[in-house]
Parts: sequence; structure tokens; C-alpha cells
Amino acid sequence: MVSAMSEPARILVVDDDGASRSLMAQILAEDGHGVVGCADGAEAIERLERDGEFDAVVSDIRMVDVDGLEVLDWVRKQAPETPVLLVTAFGNVDGAVEAIRRGAYDYISKPYDVNAIKLVVDRALRHRRLATENRRLKREIREKYALA
Repeated sequence: MVSAMSEPARILVVDDDGASRSLMAQILAEDGHGVVGCADGAEAIERLERDGEFDAVVSDIRMVDVDGLEVLDWVRKQAPETPVLLVTAFGNVDGAVEAIRRGAYDYISKPYDVNAIKLVVDRALRHRRLATENRRLKREIREKYALA
């Protein structure tokens, strides 16, 4: 169920493991979100280019060809307010540090803790909404008071 603080979101889930992708999509859909799944990073980038921004991206790190860090880099350049959560079955401190350094909102290890996923995604969506609202308010102030 979507929390009272948020509305349903469009979330892109990227994982080359079909079972993991389906499980993540199910967890997020049960929370009321619209979920689109992609089987690899290249498909995710194509989908982002075609369909525009998503409210959040949840991507596995280790994938063939275009990996999760490349998806992260693309999103950071094209839609910087979109939170990217990176997932891996090979969790380690170095991987988490690298993901955060490159701009990931958070880092999730497999196997999934359903409650932790819901909490992290909800927090990421609230962060995005606040950033979007902040940008809108700044623009209104600049326009109203003719500030540069």
C-alpha cells in the first residue's frame, strides 16, 4: 500500500535475473506503484529514452553488457532528480561505497528484505518529491522577484 505521504510512482526495475526482477516488481506493485521491468541495462536506457523519466530506478549492479553503474551514470546525467537504488547479490562495502560515490540513492543486498525495500523506496520517492518541489518554488521566487 502506498504510504499517506506519497502517491503511486512509476518505477523502473532492471535485473537480468527474471525471478529477482519479478519479485522486486511484485513487492513494489503490492505497494501500489506502477512498475516497468527491463531484462538488462541497455533495455533500461532505451526505455528511459523512449518513455521519459521514471520516479525511481531500481537496478541490479552486475549485468552483462550495460551494468547497473552505467544505468546509474546515464540517469544521473539525463534525470538527476531521479533516485537510483542499486541491488546486488554480491554485497560488499567497496561496492556500496562506489555506488554511493557515483550518485546512487541507496544500495540493497539480495536476498531481499521486503520491509527494508519498501522503506528505502518510500524514502527515495519522498526525497525526489521534495527536490522537485524545491526546484519549483525556487523558480517561482526567481520569476516573481526577477532574481537571476
